[in-house]
Amino acid sequence: MSRVAETLGVTRSNRRWCPDGLEFTCWNGGIVRMAFIIDACDREILVWMAGAGAGISSSDARDMMLQAVESRFGTLRAPHAIEHLSDNGSAYTAKDTLGVAAALKLAPCFTPVASPESNGLCEAFVKTFKRDYVRSASTRAMKRLS
Repeated sequence: MSRVAETLGVTRSNRRWCPDGLEFTCWNGGIVRMAFIIDACDREILVWMAGAGAGISSSDARDMMLQAVESRFGTLRAPHAIEHLSDNGSAYTAKDTLGVAAALKLAPCFTPVASPESNGLCEAFVKTFKRDYVRSASTRAMKRLS
């Protein structure tokens, strides 16, 4: 498992996948937590999940990894090694998660601690999602309630 990816950019799909998560507060005060895996080349969201309550667990991370492989390849194992670039969150660094990653042929690598810019693709997606969907929907809902 490497600390950082060898190169910053990828030129083909299915070479680097990046998982991340976000949370937002709904207009009624409820908190929704969302997690996703995005392909670093084609920018496709391979799998996502959302729910209220607790954050992403290592079990959730493993389920999403399996779903991503199955949806992309129709198999239980990737045909070649794929970098799985994540932050150092416990869901991604858990021993069981690392074992499942190896079985799926995903190669975990981690961004430096407190360095969100190291996974800029995910950060850009989160920013766009919050701007275009969360804030915009909140504004429309508040206008309807006024």
